[in-house]
Amino acid sequence: MTLSSITSIVIPVRNQMTYTKQCIESIREYTAKGSYELIVIDNASDDGIKAWLAAQEDIHLISNTENLGFPKACNQGIQVAKGIRILLLNNDTVVTPRWLENLIDCLESDRDIGAVGPVTNHASYGTAIPVPYKHLEEMQSFAINHNKSDPSLWEERAKLIGFCLLIRRDVLEKVGGLDERFSPGNYEDDDWCFRARVEGYRLFLCRDTFIHHHGSASFAQEGNRFTQLLERNRIVFHDKWGLDPTKAFHVQHEQMEWMDLGWQREQRVLEIGCGAGATLLALRNQYPMIRLYGVESNKTAVVASAGAGEVVEQELDAPLPWPEDFFDSILLGDCLANVKDPAVFLQRLKTHLKKDGTLYALLPNFCHYGTLYHLLEGRLLDGEIHRFTWLSIQSLLQKAGLQRIKVKGLILPDSSEETKQWIDSLTALSSPGMREQYLIYQFSVKALRGESAFLRNLKFLIRRVEQEIDEEESVQEVLEKLVNHTVTIEEVIEIIHNDVVNQMETIHKIAQVCYEKEQEPHALALMETAEGLMPDHRDTLLNLALLWQGRREPQKALSYLKRIKEKDENTLKLVAYIRKAVADGST
Repeated sequence: MTLSSITSIVIPVRNQMTYTKQCIESIREYTAKGSYELIVIDNASDDGIKAWLAAQEDIHLISNTENLGFPKACNQGIQVAKGIRILLLNNDTVVTPRWLENLIDCLESDRDIGAVGPVTNHASYGTAIPVPYKHLEEMQSFAINHNKSDPSLWEERAKLIGFCLLIRRDVLEKVGGLDERFSPGNYEDDDWCFRARVEGYRLFLCRDTFIHHHGSASFAQEGNRFTQLLERNRIVFHDKWGLDPTKAFHVQHEQMEWMDLGWQREQRVLEIGCGAGATLLALRNQYPMIRLYGVESNKTAVVASAGAGEVVEQELDAPLPWPEDFFDSILLGDCLANVKDPAVFLQRLKTHLKKDGTLYALLPNFCHYGTLYHLLEGRLLDGEIHRFTWLSIQSLLQKAGLQRIKVKGLILPDSSEETKQWIDSLTALSSPGMREQYLIYQFSVKALRGESAFLRNLKFLIRRVEQEIDEEESVQEVLEKLVNHTVTIEEVIEIIHNDVVNQMETIHKIAQVCYEKEQEPHALALMETAEGLMPDHRDTLLNLALLWQGRREPQKALSYLKRIKEKDENTLKLVAYIRKAVADGST
């Protein structure tokens, strides 16, 4: 293999002798000899690792007399690298069979691809996957089965995480190395990925390739200093690009969880405030057939989002350049909090939705305990211009003519004693019902311009079930829509709540068919709804017991059977059977 065809593996090191040895030994074991060169940059380690590195004949060692940080060390390695590909690798990783071959397969599949990275067990930004192993020996067995090259598992991303980043040399020559202003580290990979996309290169996460990552070994013991460094470098990124990196690369998972775009027809989706196109790319990965559009006020971010969709540069609340009745879905992110007049903005925006189109938004909660704490201290609130309450959201959306409004509160974990005491005080001043409102930092909202054709049809079918008109065929069609994800079980339940008189009977009819067709999760959701309507209903409790027994949850099954006040012979036999199965250790 010629020198020019090799991959130069660049590893910055600062102490962590055990991890560094593991990393290098794994490269030697699982990477074809002659296919790579090893370049290690030691940032003034004092634990003996430098002497060990110096004794290794296959390592090109660069020794720094002081800790110059991760970006500078990477750039030093890039400068001496001879390969046509450069791989930036953290020293707290352990590589696996076919790791490099798989990454190269993706990188070289298209000249537009500038960099690729693997999945792992420990990393941010959706790069980590669930793993079954507990030891590195088990990890390699897991990786052997996982690392099978498969282009269908290559996922385009707005950014990659820099613990393992494979880059073509010609891309580095055009984009440049890591920005040393981010030293000693953090956000330098965000910055590099942003620049690469501005230059027109695509970035791919290779879900067919796994390596182990111990995780943040270099910063694990930094504590508050690490938090301060993150904030400092976030500001460096913002000052450089005029854009907050946490928003530039944010994927609106909260909104995507609401969405079920289906596969029946091509749909148009608009995101306002799309940043570098992270959510648009995530949507395209999930729904390859949809057409994506974006609005972004930051000029450079518009360039970086090229390829994610049709993105225009303009102020977020400016009139849209697309026609009315054009979009199936519009995602607002948190922009409603920052437009001049949310009500006027919504009225204008609504006209661009199709008659059955859906709007999604994130709205900061005025009643969040942190917000109230700042106000009571006499401090002005930073960030958003507008904040909302649950009631004001309902009023705002209803006045805009939006229908079927759903609001979900998002809560951040915070178990500190100080927070609990503060919330207790607020609750005591108001009412117990407000406690959850104080915990919600943001509302996720979904609303329709009008009732969708799918839901109108679903309502028609459920009413026919209730009225026993072509009952069997109607129930079967409802089930088919659930199985095909045309509608959700939540939408079925909502229609029963709002539009059906004989609710219990209708629920049981649909649940029975779901159970017979092996759609137990749907049957369970329906039976739990029925329990909420009539907690002591005998048939509901019996059905719930049977469903939980089928899911191998005998204790839950028994808890429902115990609530049946008048047990007939069959019920008593079922109780005895489940108890005997539990005693025998089977279900």
